[in-house]
Amino acid sequence: MKIRIGFGLGTHSLTNEADSFATLVDLLEELAFDSLWLSERLTGDAPDPLTALAFAAGRTTKLKLGTGVLVVPGRNPVVLAKAMASLDRLSGGRFLPAVGLG
Repeated sequence: MKIRIGFGLGTHSLTNEADSFATLVDLLEELAFDSLWLSERLTGDAPDPLTALAFAAGRTTKLKLGTGVLVVPGRNPVVLAKAMASLDRLSGGRFLPAVGLG
């Protein structure tokens, strides 16, 4: 039986700086976590999910990258679709999108 454990950053975080976020991402990959999940909240301390996941994709090779909640109405849907497709392709198919409408 394979057990998969992911890590959800949440919307209140001290990882909105490059050094602290890089350390977290590197540790998750080193400790063989299955995935990293980021949620979107404009007023939260956490970084933008797509930008941060692109950063994580560039530092890792196995870690799956997911959005816990990405609020679609706040973004242009065509631009969002392109960004999500690009992230998935450039990460080797490791992007796991989840979106919300409200």
